[in-house]
Amino acid sequence: MVVLPIGNWNRVTQHGLSFALRISKDIRVVQVRTESVENEILPDIWTLMICNPAARSGLPEPKLVILQSDFRQFFLPLIDYVRGLEAEFTDRDIVVVIPDLVLPHWYENILHNNRGTFLRRLLRVRCGSRVVIVNTPYHAETETIRR
Repeated sequence: MVVLPIGNWNRVTQHGLSFALRISKDIRVVQVRTESVENEILPDIWTLMICNPAARSGLPEPKLVILQSDFRQFFLPLIDYVRGLEAEFTDRDIVVVIPDLVLPHWYENILHNNRGTFLRRLLRVRCGSRVVIVNTPYHAETETIRR
């Protein structure tokens, strides 16, 4: 089983989902919804951007899981969700795919990859040995990021 935590839909997320589709038929794309308006669009485009192309390609349809969070907390609802899967599916490993944006210059990375790093550490500390963490690097050019 694969869990793909996302904020919103972009090239890095798409890269992570592409990898997840190659390793499992049971994929749960998890979006933690806060009071922020910017991540409201994902359920609207889910069928068009993900379900329809997956069906046409004969790939399994990923499940979209929306977790509601108060006070703009991203990590705790996600950790609780993964721990719940651990408890429910005691005979299965859970692979958490964390897409990482890789930029050409080291100093650019300081501004971008902090959420993934913190999430990896929390998963290692709070989840059991059946939770496997996989990083999927997405290499971007500086010009691509500026657009």
